[in-house]
Amino acid sequence: MRKANGATNGPWDPDQTQSRNRFLSFAGHCSERPQNLLVPVAASAPGTSKVEMVVATMRSDRNAEKGELFTGECGLKMAFADIVISIPPDSTRQIGQVQWPSDPAADPSREFASVQAAEIGQKAALARLHAMVGRTGKRRVLLFIHGNDTRFVEAVYRLAQLSHDSMDCAPISPARSQPETMSWTRPTDPEAGAR
Repeated sequence: MRKANGATNGPWDPDQTQSRNRFLSFAGHCSERPQNLLVPVAASAPGTSKVEMVVATMRSDRNAEKGELFTGECGLKMAFADIVISIPPDSTRQIGQVQWPSDPAADPSREFASVQAAEIGQKAALARLHAMVGRTGKRRVLLFIHGNDTRFVEAVYRLAQLSHDSMDCAPISPARSQPETMSWTRPTDPEAGAR
């Protein structure tokens, strides 16, 4: 609101805030990603890589869309998922970036694509994790902890990108977890393996 001398009430001026909110709302709609990106695609392309991951999350699966698996709401208990993401050939992508699908029927030759995405139980998740870690030969995992404001599918695709572009390890994602909900027990006997 302008005063008689032409000055405004500063950054909290109702007229300026309303204009700023319209701009932010418009900008937010431009950057939205397609929904249901975790619906597995049947298409494949030569030269693609696949990133397997085990996800542990406190997010709810109640009322989640088929291609989202989990909502942004807090669940009543820890849930797990087995996910495989296809990464386009390095020659067709920018390393360090996620090539977001333009729609759920992603083109694996130029976009990240979901190959498998299913909820699994805790025992299956642990068995899957042990198998993945055993295949790396280095017994390493990439633990990806993200903020609560990150959509589940965005965390999954970013973890796939980080894992593919950085190191040979088994990616796991404790999405929206409390520090005490995820622990890794290191055995006293190096031959005993992870418990």
